[in-house]
Amino acid sequence: MFLWWLAHQFVLHTVVLREIRSVWPGRGGIASTAVVFALLHLPNPFLAPVTFLGAWIWCWIYRRHPNVLPLALSHALVTLAILATLPRSLTGGMRVGYSYLLP
Repeated sequence: MFLWWLAHQFVLHTVVLREIRSVWPGRGGIASTAVVFALLHLPNPFLAPVTFLGAWIWCWIYRRHPNVLPLALSHALVTLAILATLPRSLTGGMRVGYSYLLP
């Protein structure tokens, strides 16, 4: 799973954030990137706002310290903490897209 979280962070920062910031530098670029990341976690009503906040924090950190490995590790730890402490009924099983709509 760490490779999955690393891939998320790599794409978020080296592709999405870089491209958005080339058009919209500063806080607007970070906020827009966070919105894109949240939209990718729809229609899960728990994950969309949580990933918006996470992406905002990760992008802010990445702008100052461009290293995806610690961000992937924090992504992994936050995800595991959510899975271990919150009920599946709240998190929707951490599913997104069409799989969230399945029983």
